[in-house]
This record gives sequence, structure tokens and C-alpha cells, in this order.
Amino acid sequence: MPIRPAEGLADRYGLLATFPTIVFYANIPEGCRPDTPVIASCPVRYNMVGSAAMKQYVIDELTPQDRDTVDGYLKAHTQPAGLDGMYWLPIDEQLLSPEQRAHHDCRPFVFALELRPDRLVCELLVRTCNRVRCTCIAYATPEQREWLIGSIDAILSKLGVKV
Repeated sequence: MPIRPAEGLADRYGLLATFPTIVFYANIPEGCRPDTPVIASCPVRYNMVGSAAMKQYVIDELTPQDRDTVDGYLKAHTQPAGLDGMYWLPIDEQLLSPEQRAHHDCRPFVFALELRPDRLVCELLVRTCNRVRCTCIAYATPEQREWLIGSIDAILSKLGVKV
């Protein structure tokens, strides 16, 4: 069974060059191998956005009923992000970093929530609704991260979604 590292796949398949992936063909005759390599899963799951990984808080295995309940709540209590299933959750002003507090033109600061058919994905990146790039856009501080996780857990508890 030939095993080779995933070198060179970064450009061809949009994977990170350091992504710990092994490509292998097990018991497949040379002439019958697929054009697309078989990629083994790695111990850490990343959501690939272009060629970058995103830190996330994920609630998976939502039932269709739970998903609809969460969707209704997010539509009523968050800001729409302009894409179906995407929402902005505004961050409490008291939790802003000093740089975010100083950037009045960038407010409001938000977390992006993506509701998929079977999961709720919460990015741990503090974004601004007014700019795509700015030095105030950064991964959540420990306090911001705890606030997001606590807020999502409280919402799910309030809705009766078991996690």
C-alpha cells in the first residue's frame, strides 16, 4: 500500500501546506485509482476558508426541529448577515479590547454565526460590520470567547436544545 505525504497538494486542492494529511490508495490497482486523492482525516478539524483555517465554537448534530428552533430565535434576536443562514451576534461593548474601543467608525463589533442543516458554527473572530480589513478585527480575547460560548449555551438552554 503506497503512502505518501500531501506535499504539493496545497496549490492543487486549496489545503494548507502544513495541514497534516496523508494521501493513500489502499488495495486499488494502479489503473483504477481515482483522479482525486483519498484524504485521511486529521485529529483537528478545520473549516477551510480559501486557504486559511478559522477558529470556531461548533454545536453539531442538531436535529431538524432544533435547527428550525435556533433559526427562528436567531432571526428574531440577531442581525442578518446578508446570506441565508448567516447572522451577526453583537458583542457587549464592555468586552471590547482597547483597540476596538478606540475604533468608533468600525462599530458595531460582532461574531459571525452560521446555521447549517445539522450544526451551529460560531466563528471566534471579532468582526466589524463596516470594514473588511482593519487592525481591530482579531480573534476573540479570552473574555470575549467565554462571553460567546456562554451566550450560545444560554440561548440553546432557553430553547430547550440539548447539547
